[in-house]
Amino acid sequence: MSSITTDRERLTAFASVGFLGILLSLPPVSTPLPLHTRLVFLSALVSLSLGCLSIAIVLYDHSMLFERVKRQYTEESTSALRERRPHNVVAVYFPRRTKAFSIASAAFPSLALFLLLTYSFLVLI
Repeated sequence: MSSITTDRERLTAFASVGFLGILLSLPPVSTPLPLHTRLVFLSALVSLSLGCLSIAIVLYDHSMLFERVKRQYTEESTSALRERRPHNVVAVYFPRRTKAFSIASAAFPSLALFLLLTYSFLVLI
């Protein structure tokens, strides 16, 4: 993955965590809301929390990629020296979960934004 993708995910993580903090610190509404409106708000908070968690997992996988490359290269170098052969190319890929959580890191905050817009509409009705 490129550094642009990592920067986008870091920016999304920063915005999502900040937005989640703002939502959690909101004072309770003075008028009681219907159950479906409160469930929409709860769903938005859960979706935003899952989005923050999935972004954190993707960023962790990005940060650990260099360690995995270093470990694979060390193993290949040791093996090549022991067998007296030239080095082979070392290819290290992201774990499978990275692609899934990368998709989730875009989907959950988008879903949360949609649910919060729906919540705002339901509060105004």
